Amino acid sequence: MCIFAIATAFDAAAAAAAEAAKWYEFPLWTCHDRGRYRAAQSMAFKRYVAIVGSSGGGGAAQSGSDVYGLLVALKRELAQCEVGLAMVQLVECSAPLDFAASQTPTVLWTVNPQTEQIERSFNGTLDGVNERAQIVDRLISRMIIGDEKQRIDGLISISSDPDAVNQYTFLAAAKTQIPVVGTGGTSLGKAAGELDCNVVGNSGGSVSTTIETKALSFTASLAGFWKLTYEPSVPRPRLNGILGACLPAFVAVAIANKLLRDLQGARFLNWWTSSSGGGAVGGPPLDVSGVLPVLASVITASQVAQMGETAALAGVVAGVLACSGSGGSRSSSSEEADGTVLGGIMTGWLAGWLCRWFLVKTARSLWVPATASSIITAGATGLIAALVGRLIFRRPCAWLSEGVQKALFFFEAASPLVASSSSSSGRNSRKISVFQWLVALVVGPGMTYGSQVGGYHLVFLPLILFEMEKGQPSFLGAVDWCSLCLISGGITTATWLLPLPTSHPSNGGGDPRPLAKRGAYTNLMWGDFVEACYPFFQGQMFLTGLVYLASWLSTALLLRQGGRSSAYLPVVLSWWLGSEGGREGENEGGWECRVWWASLIAFGLPFVAVIVRNGWVRMMG
Repeated sequence: MCIFAIATAFDAAAAAAAEAAKWYEFPLWTCHDRGRYRAAQSMAFKRYVAIVGSSGGGGAAQSGSDVYGLLVALKRELAQCEVGLAMVQLVECSAPLDFAASQTPTVLWTVNPQTEQIERSFNGTLDGVNERAQIVDRLISRMIIGDEKQRIDGLISISSDPDAVNQYTFLAAAKTQIPVVGTGGTSLGKAAGELDCNVVGNSGGSVSTTIETKALSFTASLAGFWKLTYEPSVPRPRLNGILGACLPAFVAVAIANKLLRDLQGARFLNWWTSSSGGGAVGGPPLDVSGVLPVLASVITASQVAQMGETAALAGVVAGVLACSGSGGSRSSSSEEADGTVLGGIMTGWLAGWLCRWFLVKTARSLWVPATASSIITAGATGLIAALVGRLIFRRPCAWLSEGVQKALFFFEAASPLVASSSSSSGRNSRKISVFQWLVALVVGPGMTYGSQVGGYHLVFLPLILFEMEKGQPSFLGAVDWCSLCLISGGITTATWLLPLPTSHPSNGGGDPRPLAKRGAYTNLMWGDFVEACYPFFQGQMFLTGLVYLASWLSTALLLRQGGRSSAYLPVVLSWWLGSEGGREGENEGGWECRVWWASLIAFGLPFVAVIVRNGWVRMMG
């Protein structure tokens, strides 16, 4: 095939493209719009690239099918090494192209030169979109060959079609020998073999690739070819953000452990184990909390690397190998420290950082194919992080985690003297010490106030999850449920049942019942949306004082009873979870609910106060 002979036909092809664009009313920025296109390039880049291709067929279509997300990620990463996105021609089909019909719904993605935004330029059938895509194909070829001021210096190919839809682009790329990177083994093989295109970097198949790995590897390959500086940024997630993301698993593990212990206490699991030949009846309590350090590793690796499934796989490998053996009872005489959530976070952070570093290095320097890069990134980084986590992070993190839990337990029990002196007479007969009253005064109202000023997620939620690390409910979780959820539930329920008149100044001329009804339902059924009560008591000294009083008294009762539970659950489930002592050796309460009196005070005191206040106002007004 003679490439140079085709170059003379590009001017005529561009004119035909312009006429076709007018006929289709297609928002195409043809050769006649080049001056406006250059004016739209508000940021000066060292190089410019075009992205061409499709959503792929077969397995490629399942590998990062969010076309818009891929384009945005590529644009972001390219900008970090001062490479601009000159043009996009990407066909997104609603079905894998290997099985698509001519009438399959399809979208054409391009770049608007005036706004520099990626947008859908046409929606239609596959045949109709392909016709318009061929117009853009001719334009891109002109940008590669014809006008240096409006140049394209590199090409990113994603499951392209060098024989039809992307024919002129690849012919121009072969003539100018600009670097070509991408995925799609069939198209890149044809481009390199038949057309003699300059395929560089880790271009190759798309198996096991994701949006994030494609964006990083394509950018690193081009930066390496052009010898540009490219250091992808590494996100720095906060500890409270990581723990907050793990919250559903902490609550689920606490419920699972409680259910397993209750079934074991009812001899159901013993009967099942013995009847299935799984072992002797009895044995230590069942515990599934070992998943929490691994989960923390996965969440941290995903947030640090921002590489989707690849980072999650690295976090799984690192967490399982570094934190295995965690969970269950801890023994101070054990030769090896247990895996902890903090250790899982440290290991996951290292795995996430290594993910980005490995992928960039393999794509830029070694030119490892894309699939092999993903395998190395997920496997090798997970193994390295696991080795470091087990040998270096594991023991210090176990010591620190144990220290935090012992400090929390010290304040919950007031002092070792009080705890030991009460053990002989039973927990229910223990009186609240002065120190416990002081602790309750700080913790209960402190959590109530902190939830209003942003201190809950910063301070209390991480401490709650540190307490729940062994897969058991926590004291601070019970305080959270009483001092926030039940107090809010009491205020909103009372307001819903007996609201102030609509004309009252505190209502702002509106009906308070919709918000109160939603707040009561959400707080009592799901343990959340504590903010619903704020408009009903903030700024009113009497009710504000009663809210803090209820928080103080309920926290003191939790200290006396040894109550532990969790928010974010229905009331009945929180009561059931609170029927367990929660710490090792404290299960003597059986089915006794140790948060009952505290929850009654937390809900009842604000409820009665609001009913009395609203009733008085309605009677007098």
